Parts: sequence; structure tokens; C-alpha cells
Amino acid sequence: MNKLLWLILLVCGTAGAQYPSKPVKLIVAYPPGGSSDLMARVFAAKLTDMWGQQVLVENKPGAAGAIGTEYAARQPADGYSFMIANLGPIAVNPLLSSVPYNVEKDFAPVSQISQGPNVLVVRADAPFQSLKDIIDFGKANPGKLSYGTSGPGSVSHLSSEMLKNITKIQATEVPYKGGVDAVKDLLGGQIHFIFSDTLPAMAHVRAGKLRALCTTGTENFTLLPDQAPCQQAAPGLVAVNWWGVVMP
Repeated sequence: MNKLLWLILLVCGTAGAQYPSKPVKLIVAYPPGGSSDLMARVFAAKLTDMWGQQVLVENKPGAAGAIGTEYAARQPADGYSFMIANLGPIAVNPLLSSVPYNVEKDFAPVSQISQGPNVLVVRADAPFQSLKDIIDFGKANPGKLSYGTSGPGSVSHLSSEMLKNITKIQATEVPYKGGVDAVKDLLGGQIHFIFSDTLPAMAHVRAGKLRALCTTGTENFTLLPDQAPCQQAAPGLVAVNWWGVVMP
């Protein structure tokens, strides 16, 4: 049966048996604490209340989301496994390299749940007060800047590559399993900046440990209304992430 039709029948209760009759698995292809994980936990709590059955978050990080996405693709197509999907593993990575799953054949889309820009952050004691400061430093000191990413194909990776391409600065990428690990090293001074998912960065911005310089959307972002879009300093630097739910 077509997976989408099956899901509609399942949710509407026309498939017969009471659903769900056992715990449901919600897979996240990144470590705990990142945007995908935080959204999954909110989503799981709401579904647990609605269904009266546990929805368990299972983190399977690694390889820029490919490990968790392959794991999700190999789960039974019985309605008891879902995955929080985002731009990198679903849309970008299959274009950049060979991945151990086929998005069109292995998954059925359920719903988009969120979208938003990334935020460029530096340590609060860094000398950079704006994106222009980073660009000026990069041009004056070729190869001395380093930045973190959530791995190939992530919005943090794409935003950084766009910045280098637009401004012609040289900087060294340091890839991580997820944005939380990159932010941790940024706080520790191991890297200079990251285009972070908003959720893992905001707590540190509000605590005064990180400084937000700009966001990668086309207009001012609700959570950071005083920060102008990055494209004002680097025209064309626009990259918006999205999150959704898919099922095998």
C-alpha cells in the first residue's frame, strides 16, 4: 500500500486496530541538544500526551546525519518509526556524495514542522563585532580563521562556503557530528565562529557567553530582532534550514 495513503488511514483510525498499540520511535540523526533533538523532544512529548503511548527519541549521530538517516530507512514500515529530517541528510548530502539510502524510495514525507535561519556567533570576548570584522580579518590574515560546521551539507557548512565564495577569504573548516559539539568548541576557543542553528546558540547568547553577529535569512529574525541579515555585509549570503517528519 502507498505509504502516504497508509499513514492517512492510520491517523484517521480507519485502519481498524487502535494505533499506536506500542511505543513509537522518533529518530534524530544528530547528538542531543541540537535543534533537531530539541524539536524531537517537544514533538514526542505532545504525541505521547495525544496518543497515550510513549514516543521515544533515539539519537543516531554521525557522518553529517547519514548514519541516523540510514538507520531510519532500515526500520520496518509499520508506522512505529519516524525521523526528524532536515535539509542536509535529505536534500543536500545525496547531491554531494553517495549515501547509503534513497530518499525517494526509502521515505514518505509526513509534515514540515519548522524552518528558520542560522545565526553567526562568536565568543563574547572575540574582537569581532560584526560580520564585516570577520571578513576584514580574513582578508588581512589568510588561512588564520577557523569555523565549525555540523558536517557536509548542513546549513552551517553551506553558509560558511557561501561566505568564503562571496568574500574570497580563506578559512579552515572544522566539521562536527552536530551543532552542539561545534558550539562547545567555540566556547572553548578552538574555533573562531560558526553559523549555528538558532536553538543551541540562543541560550549562550542570552547568557552572555556568545555574541550574535547576523542571521542567514532575508530579513531580521524574530528571536534576534536587533541583528541584521548577513547578506547586508555579504550580498547573497542567504541560507534557511527546515525540519520535517518522515517515515520509512
